[in-house]
Amino acid sequence: MIRANNHIDNIFSKQIRELVDNLRKNLSSIVRSVIILCSACIFFLFGCSGYFRMTDNESNNVAFQKHVINADSEFIAACVFDVNHDGILDIACGGFWYEGPSWEKHFLRNVEILNGRPDGYAHQAFDVNGDSWIDIITINWRSRSVRWIENPGPELANDPEWKLHIVDTPGSMETGRMADILGDGTP
Repeated sequence: MIRANNHIDNIFSKQIRELVDNLRKNLSSIVRSVIILCSACIFFLFGCSGYFRMTDNESNNVAFQKHVINADSEFIAACVFDVNHDGILDIACGGFWYEGPSWEKHFLRNVEILNGRPDGYAHQAFDVNGDSWIDIITINWRSRSVRWIENPGPELANDPEWKLHIVDTPGSMETGRMADILGDGTP
């Protein structure tokens, strides 16, 4: 059993190294710096949440307000980032992005329907090509792929379809995370 697990680990590690090497060829040092900064922010916000606990009294004073962005959406993956460089966070989900704070709906792309469901299980916001416009990396179960959905940047005002690039087809996946696997500062 241990030998079989080691063999599986070696195959998995090789695939991860190949994927990282392919992505690294397309990433500039500026993009790497942005990812490191974002990772540090995410760690601080979520990883340290146990350190900054509210008292029972304080937690009773926290109020959230529900906002229905699109009640008819069938998409299960979303990510939050400043799509249009206006300094306000927006939401990208499936075939649309929603402009904050009014949540105006904008076309993003036509999403494939495979086996009766939209493709796309996890979205990560990341400036893949280093043009200062955040793109989307999507992990997909049905198409068994990792894809880069390229933000059209200055052309956003015309609501063009975002260009889809297939990065790899490693197999069915439900989630994806960006991490510095090799410890060299590159996710």
